[in-house]
Amino acid sequence: MQSHALPIKVCNAMDKLIRNFLWGSTEEKRKLHLVNWHTVTMPKDWGGLGLFQMRHRNQALLAKLCWRIENENDAPWAQMLSKKYLTPSRLTEEGRNRPCSKIWAACKVGGPAYVRGLKWTIGNGEDVNLWQDFWLPTGPLRRLIQGPLTRDEVLTVQQCHSNSIGWNLQNLSFELPSELIEAMKATPFSNNPNTKDSLAWAFSKDGLFSCNESINHMLRGCKSAMELWQKLEFLGCLVDSFNKPVAEWLQVNCKTKVCSRFLGIPWRIIFIMSIWHIWIHRNDFVLRTGRPNQNLDKKCVQSSAEYFSIGMKTKIPLSKICVPVSWQKPPARWARMALH
Repeated sequence: MQSHALPIKVCNAMDKLIRNFLWGSTEEKRKLHLVNWHTVTMPKDWGGLGLFQMRHRNQALLAKLCWRIENENDAPWAQMLSKKYLTPSRLTEEGRNRPCSKIWAACKVGGPAYVRGLKWTIGNGEDVNLWQDFWLPTGPLRRLIQGPLTRDEVLTVQQCHSNSIGWNLQNLSFELPSELIEAMKATPFSNNPNTKDSLAWAFSKDGLFSCNESINHMLRGCKSAMELWQKLEFLGCLVDSFNKPVAEWLQVNCKTKVCSRFLGIPWRIIFIMSIWHIWIHRNDFVLRTGRPNQNLDKKCVQSSAEYFSIGMKTKIPLSKICVPVSWQKPPARWARMALH
């Protein structure tokens, strides 16, 4: 499992064995499963038993194999794979489709998850692309702005920053929003100009790869979550909160008094609804569809608008209208009866 991509049928069979062992089922006698498999495989903090679904566990371990090839490059096995499969001819479109060993095929399965989780730690900024690379806490700078870039505007972080004067943004073709500039200023740099930039795992505190999914990764670190927060256009005064620990980030956004840019709805309502929809989307993606929902931001705003509208109606005092009631004689051949 740690070095080979298992077929889906094998993963499902392993899941079935775990379920049968958990509930005491055998081939001769089947017993009722009192809790669905999705709940069982949730982390203990969320009400589950912390068991893994084998397909997802296999993908996570293969992503960690890619991490080991990069960080254990002195090991003979890593050197052999790198020299054989990371050559210029193999990195072309045609080279990727050439036959390879089962171990390298497994690396290609775990590669996309590995690449999405890499974040640059700035040393001198020489190797980090200012626009396209993931070095800010909220994601690549290009995704946080709108509008085209000039063709010759290929800048590194080093070209726009120095330890002596700090950030020099005069080389840019336009002015960045103030909240992005503050986020850039809050990014730490090495005091030694000879320190090289390095890649770290974005979703762990120590920068090392971990197969355990964190709340931070799910709510604001994964690609779907980052795209959602960008589409919801969180206000500049809240940008710094995305650099804080998860508990403090939740507290700041849930208590803020500012209003969003959508129909004047308070941001705390949109924030809470977005957290809920991220959780639902994550489960649908992993357990059902396998496809991201491109309209997740619209669902968050719609749910927030409904909640906000209902909440406002409950706060409006009900007005009493007095309607005079009097007895009138019924038409001919009709009888009127008072019911109490």
